[in-house]
Amino acid sequence: MRQNTHKSTCISSVFYVILMDKTLKNHTNEVKMANLTITLDDEDKKGIADFCEKVGMTISGLYNVFTKQVLREGKIPFEIGIDRPNSETIKAMKEGDKLIEKYRKNPSKVKTYTLNEAIQEMKLW
Repeated sequence: MRQNTHKSTCISSVFYVILMDKTLKNHTNEVKMANLTITLDDEDKKGIADFCEKVGMTISGLYNVFTKQVLREGKIPFEIGIDRPNSETIKAMKEGDKLIEKYRKNPSKVKTYTLNEAIQEMKLW
C-alpha cells in the first residue's frame, strides 16, 4: 500500500460488490449482496475511474471480477492493463517535444546529426 508523504484528502467510497452465491433454493439462484468500503486518495480514485471507463467497466464490476478470480484461483491470476509509457519515457517524450519546438522556431541554432554521427555520439554515452 502506498503511503503519501504529503497530506491529501482521502475519500471513502462505497462500492456495491455483488457476490454471487449460487445456491439452489426452490430451484432459484439466490444473490447475496455485500457492501465493500475502500478508502482511496482523490488521485487514485480518479485514476481507477478513468481506467474503468477506458476498458468499458464500472469500478464495482472491476472489483467483482477481481474478487471472483482471486477466490477461484487462490492468487491474483491476471493482468488488465492499458498501454501507457512509464514516467521515464514520458519525460523523454516531453524533452523531444521541446527540441522539436526549438528546432521549428530556429532551425539553424539546433545541432542535427546524420545517422552515422548519431551512432558515434551514442557510443560516447
